[in-house]
Amino acid sequence: MVQKNILRQLLAGIILTPSRRARAEAMVAKTYYEQGALSPITSCTRWKLLVALQDRRDSALRAMLATDADKAKFDRNAAAAHPGPCVPHD
Repeated sequence: MVQKNILRQLLAGIILTPSRRARAEAMVAKTYYEQGALSPITSCTRWKLLVALQDRRDSALRAMLATDADKAKFDRNAAAAHPGPCVPHD
């Protein structure tokens, strides 16, 4: 369910072919499981790794889009979904 919500948020207003949709779903699922597999580490280190995984996912998803308009929509959607900066907790 979380994965579908992530995909829905990132691709809001963008229509993909069924094959591209399946590839996008696989990319989001892979990133979701990679994030869950991160070992417990300091919060800011973990945050940096999460952001790197999301950036890689977003780059791959953006590369699948055919039009500049879809890429612009995706960029706005991804920016809104991107986590804020790490705030260390003492």
